[in-house]
Amino acid sequence: YDSKMKIIILFKISLLIAHMILGLFLSIPCYLARGIIKKNLISFWSRGILLILNVKISQNLDLDNLLSNQNYLITSNHISWLDILVINSISPLYFVSKDEVKSWPIINMIAIAANTIFINRSSKASIKKINPIIKDYLEKKSVCIFPEGTSSDGRDVLPFKSNLLQSAIDAKCSVLPISIQYFRSQKISTDPAFYADISLIQSLINTIKAKKINVKVYVMHPISGFTNRKNLAHTLYKMTKDSIEL
Repeated sequence: YDSKMKIIILFKISLLIAHMILGLFLSIPCYLARGIIKKNLISFWSRGILLILNVKISQNLDLDNLLSNQNYLITSNHISWLDILVINSISPLYFVSKDEVKSWPIINMIAIAANTIFINRSSKASIKKINPIIKDYLEKKSVCIFPEGTSSDGRDVLPFKSNLLQSAIDAKCSVLPISIQYFRSQKISTDPAFYADISLIQSLINTIKAKKINVKVYVMHPISGFTNRKNLAHTLYKMTKDSIEL
């Protein structure tokens, strides 16, 4: 069994490396492209990773159809590097991501091509500067943020930070909360989790070893009319926490 598992792991890693190289080549046309072409390129590449890892998605609502009618600030709990790929495979968005992603080879170029907004979460000045940028982006397309500010194992939701929610208030934009949860054999799975002292490589190996992972994307009702970001953060946190299976 160990020998067979090693072969599977090496085979999938080889496929992932090949797909990452493809992503590197696609990053240039993706960066230059606009509209449906850009969307299709991002979605195609994201679906390829999920296919290699045998990650299957289920939704309670058609997120892509919902986003075709209106721009939202989307909030989600955060578990893994897979989260962005899952969402982008459904409906490519602008994401706010931590600065350290810029130092990840190949992934950084793909992230830049996909219009990722980078932020230094340890700097209050950086957070203040990013809100007007998110506000401007919301006029063009939906933006997704992870208000927990870090990732968890997916068994619970961490309290939401309110800083970036100010962009939705300033833009008078509705907020659409979603939640993500991973399952293996109908039980909550922490395999893809990238948190605490678990490295990116270990998270990837755990995901491959799981053989098949189901991910549930739960789309909640959009909310609007908030003028206080802390109250908005508390409401979104409660909605998200109530939506996941414990």
